[in-house]
Amino acid sequence: MPGEDKPFKVTDRRAVSEDGTPKQTEPEAPPSPETAGPVEAKTGSSPEEDIGRAPEEDIGRAPEEEIDFTTFLISLAANAMHHLGEGPEGKPALPNLPLARQTIDIIALLQDKTRGNLSGDEERLLESILYDLRMRFVVAARR
Repeated sequence: MPGEDKPFKVTDRRAVSEDGTPKQTEPEAPPSPETAGPVEAKTGSSPEEDIGRAPEEDIGRAPEEEIDFTTFLISLAANAMHHLGEGPEGKPALPNLPLARQTIDIIALLQDKTRGNLSGDEERLLESILYDLRMRFVVAARR
C-alpha cells in the first residue's frame, strides 16, 4: 500500500572484510521474483545495443535458413494440426477446436489477400493445406 514502509535487509556482499582479510561466504538463496532487480544484458551493453542479437539460448536455427511464404504456411498448418489434436510425429495432443478454426481462417484470409501474387507452387500448396485442414477439422468436430 502507498505510504507503507516495507522492511528490507542489507547484505554485505564484499569478498573481503574491512581489515582486508577474505571473508568466508555462505551460499545465498536466489532472489525471489518480487525482490529481483531488472535483468541486465550479459554482454554489458545497453538494451538498445542488444536489439537484433540472437540470445545465446536461441541459436537452434541456422542463419542461412530463410523464412519464406512456403515456410510460413507450413508453420501455420502445423499449428492448426496441433490444435486439431495431432501432435508432432503423430503423438496425440489436446484438441482446441476454436484455435484450430481461427488458424484455418487465417490461412484462408492469406489465400484471399495473396490471390494473383503467388507462384503456381505456392498457390497449389495453399489450396492443398486448406483443403486438408478443413477436412481434418470436420473429422475432429464430429468426435
